[in-house]
Amino acid sequence: MAANRSKKKKSTRGRPKKGQQNQEIRGEITIFIALAVCILLVLSNFGMGGIVGEAVSSVLFGLFGVMAYVLPFVAFGITAFLISNRGNAHAYIKITAGAVLFLLLTAILELIFYQYKPGTSLFSYYHAGSIHQSTGGLTGGCIIAVFCPLIGEIGTYVILFVLCIICVRSVHLNHIHLVN
Repeated sequence: MAANRSKKKKSTRGRPKKGQQNQEIRGEITIFIALAVCILLVLSNFGMGGIVGEAVSSVLFGLFGVMAYVLPFVAFGITAFLISNRGNAHAYIKITAGAVLFLLLTAILELIFYQYKPGTSLFSYYHAGSIHQSTGGLTGGCIIAVFCPLIGEIGTYVILFVLCIICVRSVHLNHIHLVN
């Protein structure tokens, strides 16, 4: 009697394809690199990064003021969110809204710590942020330098808060559609 030997096909349903595996590994590597860079940025912001860290910290505070403390966490969150939501248009909208919110907060902080003075040079915003680490830095200074001459300081506060609310709402949009 001849034995009926049938070869069993191996199922590939549960296994990711080779290209998908490579993309997942690249994503994991990117997240670990981003984590390392963000940890170094946090250390730099707290004066534990050596000479290079001190220079990087000075630039970050010059650009973003006190928000430089938050920047490493935001950068890591954006990186991880982008990788986990690759190709998702809603994710890109949320990331953009989050980045705009971050910049608007630098402007609010600039207005809180220093009143707007007409004719202030952009370099002075950078310099104050870098030295004092308590302003909105260059980004906050640029935003208020646009709005304050047009609508005044109080009007700028109103516009900035309204834009912040819009950004927060955009970040928290849920795009879940339940099918009956």
